[in-house]
Amino acid sequence: MASVLYHCWRVRGHFTQRRAMAQTLLECGPEPTADRAAALHGACTLAYVQGDYEEAQVYGQEALAVRRALNSTEGVAPSLGNLANIANYELPRPK
Repeated sequence: MASVLYHCWRVRGHFTQRRAMAQTLLECGPEPTADRAAALHGACTLAYVQGDYEEAQVYGQEALAVRRALNSTEGVAPSLGNLANIANYELPRPK
């Protein structure tokens, strides 16, 4: 459900409330499924756009692990992209 709602949340805003809802939904089903990977990917992106890179990385790494476990080649690339974006913002900036 969170994976379907993610696109609506991204367009409408209200990221804090949506992240809380995504967390609640993710706690309901820990099974490594494609839907869970998509929900984790959405939660990662929501945390990322709010600047919470630490939480985004946790969600992103789990999404990547689930997608790899499922041999989801079409899902691995976006997960790696999210993690690359997070790493880019966590790098020290030149002064």
